[in-house]
Order: sequence, then C-alpha cells, then structure tokens
Amino acid sequence: MTQVIEILAPEVIVVGETEIELIEVAAQGPAGPAGANGAPGTGGVQTITLTAARDLSGHRIVVATATGADYADPATPAHADAMIGLTTGAALSGDDVTVLAAGELVEPSWSWTPGLPLYAAPSGLLSHTPPASGWVQIVATAITPTRLLLSSRQAILSP
Repeated sequence: MTQVIEILAPEVIVVGETEIELIEVAAQGPAGPAGANGAPGTGGVQTITLTAARDLSGHRIVVATATGADYADPATPAHADAMIGLTTGAALSGDDVTVLAAGELVEPSWSWTPGLPLYAAPSGLLSHTPPASGWVQIVATAITPTRLLLSSRQAILSP
C-alpha cells in the first residue's frame, strides 16, 4: 500500500516497524523549454469510410446495415438512433463512401436558417421540418446558411 504524506520539515517517520528518514525536501524546479508543436488536428471533425449498400447521394444521413451504409429513414423503426453520419459525397453501390460522424461541414449550395435544428427526413435528407410520421431526430444544427454542425440527439419515437 502506498501512502503519501506531506512533510514540511526534515524528520523521522516510523510506519509499523519500518523507519523512514526524510533527507531532503524536494522543490518544484523551473519550467523546461516548450516542446514542438504536434500534428494538426481535425478541428473536431470525425469521418469514417464505409461500403455503400446502394448508390448514395452526397450530404445524406446514413445508418449502418449488414450490406453497408444506407439512407436513414424515419419510417423504419430500426433506424431510430442508428445514424452513423452524413455522407460527404456520392458513392456507387459497393464503393467506399466517406461519412462525417461528427463536426462541421460546409456546402455552398445549402441555404439553411442559422440556429435552427436539422432533422433526419425520408431518404436520408436533411430538413428544418420534422418528419410527419415515424421517429423524429435532430441530427445537426445550421451554423450559417452553408455550414452545419453534425451532432445527433436521441430519436423520439412516434406512438
């Protein structure tokens, strides 16, 4: 068992039958030189590569299936809370598709309303309007008209 004891002056400590004599009190030395900068980070952006289960369009919410990434669909109960991310580009069935799992994405053709949530909609689309049926899940927030922050929340299941 290790026991840490703060000692302010030299003295002798007896623990059980073991005698410990403090010879010198250590002091914090000066800081050393700064280390080298590390490799650039991703800025919180996390991507994964999966196999496309079918031809996929870019910028769609996908779930993982036995055959690969496929569009999330609120009409499919098994897709609730199963989102793995947003495709960053299109992919043909069987090809690799890059999926943004978390972080920011910019697309110049978007025109979102900043500050409003984005929901998973049928066929993996994004929408400011929650789906009329099936599960409802906020999957991102619009930061600017052309930038979103992907950060999924728990799905709410329809009764």
